[in-house]
Amino acid sequence: MKFVLKILLAPVMIILAFLIWVCTLTLHISSVLLNVLSVLLVLVSIFSFIDHNVKTGLVELAAAFVLSPYGLPMLGAWLVAQLHLLRDWMKEKVYW
Repeated sequence: MKFVLKILLAPVMIILAFLIWVCTLTLHISSVLLNVLSVLLVLVSIFSFIDHNVKTGLVELAAAFVLSPYGLPMLGAWLVAQLHLLRDWMKEKVYW
């Protein structure tokens, strides 16, 4: 029974490994781009504060936080970590 399960889940494990690799690569690239965009939004926010437009400056700061490494990239890293955990759990339960 366990041998049949190993054969059936082998393609799933390969697809999951490829998906983790693609997601990790995408996460690294998007993290760099979002970090640059976050810095630009902080600079625009500073200029908004200098221009006495506090409401716009606060909105831009909030958007910069969402795009910073503590916002969307952290959520993406958490999702990739969950995929890793799923793959490790499947490997532990079926292949050991």
